[in-house]
Amino acid sequence: MPEGPRAPIAAFVVSRPGEGKGRYGSFYRGSLLRGGHDVFAWSEDSDDPSQVTLRLLQDGREVALRVERCEPSPGFDHCVSLEGDPQGARRYQSRRRWGAPESAGFEVRSVLSALASEDAELAALLANFADER
Repeated sequence: MPEGPRAPIAAFVVSRPGEGKGRYGSFYRGSLLRGGHDVFAWSEDSDDPSQVTLRLLQDGREVALRVERCEPSPGFDHCVSLEGDPQGARRYQSRRRWGAPESAGFEVRSVLSALASEDAELAALLANFADER
């Protein structure tokens, strides 16, 4: 959890695959107030699903990742380690209730607002941001 709206965060969002469709996602680095993202197409190695290739859609560059589960910190339910992450982060954590709604797309503030409707701690953080405006 960020300690405030200006605290640095790294976020990783991946869509669920649809029937006959690939997976897409986004890396985000910044704060709640400023940052940048890279949208990608995700494909798994058919022989080893922990090996994935991301095609960054802005420039077509391909990045190989190794995806491994890790032990989450207290207060989190999920943890994933990404070896080769182009944004430099190595570990991402989530809560069970933080499944991003499809309607939120890949824009971080939209995703956080949707998630805050079910997470009081995140809602309080976003309320503090509203107070600073």
